[in-house]
Amino acid sequence: MIAPPKTVALKAPADWKLIGTRRKRLDVADKINGQTVYAIDVRVPGMLCAALAQCPVFGGKLKSADEAAIAGRPGVRRVVRFDDAVAVVADTWWQAKKALDALPVAWDDGQHGTVSSASIADYLSAGLDAAEAGVGRQQGDVAAGLAQCRRRVAADYRVPYLAHATLEPQNCTAHVVGDKVEIWVPTQHGESALSVAATTAGVPPRNVVVHKMMLGGGFGRRGIVQDFIPHAVRIAKEIGRPVKTIWSRQEDMRHDYYRPTVMARMTAGLDEAGLPNAWHVRLSGNSVLHTLFAGNFMGGVDRQVQEGFTDDMPYDVPNYRADFVERNTHVPVGFWRSVSHSQNCFFKESFVDEMAHAAGRDPYDYRRTLIASHPQAQKFRAVLDAAAKGAGWGAPPPQGRFRGIALEQVDNTFIAGVAEISIAHDGGLAVHRFVCALDSGHVVNPLTVEMQVEGGIAFGLTAALHGEISIKDGRVEQSNFHDYEMLRLARMPRVETIMVPSGGFWGGIGEPPVAIVAPAICNAIFAATGRRIRSLPLKNQDLRKT
Repeated sequence: MIAPPKTVALKAPADWKLIGTRRKRLDVADKINGQTVYAIDVRVPGMLCAALAQCPVFGGKLKSADEAAIAGRPGVRRVVRFDDAVAVVADTWWQAKKALDALPVAWDDGQHGTVSSASIADYLSAGLDAAEAGVGRQQGDVAAGLAQCRRRVAADYRVPYLAHATLEPQNCTAHVVGDKVEIWVPTQHGESALSVAATTAGVPPRNVVVHKMMLGGGFGRRGIVQDFIPHAVRIAKEIGRPVKTIWSRQEDMRHDYYRPTVMARMTAGLDEAGLPNAWHVRLSGNSVLHTLFAGNFMGGVDRQVQEGFTDDMPYDVPNYRADFVERNTHVPVGFWRSVSHSQNCFFKESFVDEMAHAAGRDPYDYRRTLIASHPQAQKFRAVLDAAAKGAGWGAPPPQGRFRGIALEQVDNTFIAGVAEISIAHDGGLAVHRFVCALDSGHVVNPLTVEMQVEGGIAFGLTAALHGEISIKDGRVEQSNFHDYEMLRLARMPRVETIMVPSGGFWGGIGEPPVAIVAPAICNAIFAATGRRIRSLPLKNQDLRKT
């Protein structure tokens, strides 16, 4: 008879000695000194290296690869073909890469060779007018509420595809001997890595050993393993030796699982007090769940793409409806840091500012009013007040500077942010300061929270300023950091983190800050210029004062 498990009494928060104290990470020194071994650094005895090229059009196929053209090149061992890709195996990765560049390859683009960003935009735009949609949340009668409103406010928003752009490109070292598989891989999902490797090699999962290596950036990309691991395992199985397969930067940029492109149509009816009596949220775009899990939605409705507008919606509106029209394209999409909040917070918080302006109300006070009847109003109010107070919202900003505010709940963490910006005469944007207040319930290490907030602000600011993956002739146009730009140090604002933990629960930290960056900055841009930003990135916008 199996004995029942013993109950372990957890310490009360009052008795914690380490939790809640600032502690430095133990791995920083090794990273600075270059001693940390990432997956791309793995060396295995007898190892060869492979460079991979996939069909540049998603869903296309390999027609031919003339390996005779690279015969006799130094170090080259083998050309390995796939249905949609080709790899060159050599003694070193550089030898493999240069041989792959010289390899004459012909591709069959398939049915998607004429797709463009413009055609995708038309497809999504039609979804905004579709008669049918998956409803994530509905209460009251939106049509009746809009008919009775004193004033109507409406706006359409749009965000592009975004790459994860991890500093370390995708890679995997694999060794297949008989029915045994061993892989060294940077993954955020070890179980999936093991399962995919086993399936690819045709062996039981118990015969696979996975070495989870340090990530050179993840952001959700390395939780998706069904592309770079199978290629590596198949190459190693065919070669019969350990092989490290490394994607070039160009391959990584052009074969990501991108943050979806999404459009939103917001329609609200304001009452005599300027508050929304009715609000209809319509989303149109790609479904991550459809891409990764064959559309396995609970209840038949993709609520994941509507997060921020359903149960975690901070604002109470008597007549409310949030729905989604699924418009999948051939471009693969996946989870990206802060997931659907990354676009939905931009849509929602920008529109709340538009309603506040229409009502002649201060954006901060307007939000305080809208959250008053929410079950978690105290937590929302605490972070909203802390961010506003920390930024000096009630006092004029320094000469030439302007502020914008945003509020959200992400991963069970309540978060608010205030951006302080200036706009030059030529439209040049400078973000000088970002104040972020958050309630994650408990805080394990305040230093880690500050680091995650600062990193999240940088990540979100990069996307807001520069982030855009565009499609031409069915393929991604961007290829490296020269045309998919990262935030430069000189443009990084001062970040102030304010923790207001209320206790009693545990919230996430790494993802929430990303969501509030774009709307806070865009709301500040309106305060500075009178221009409403309804499409990202900002590099495509004229920010000169109207």
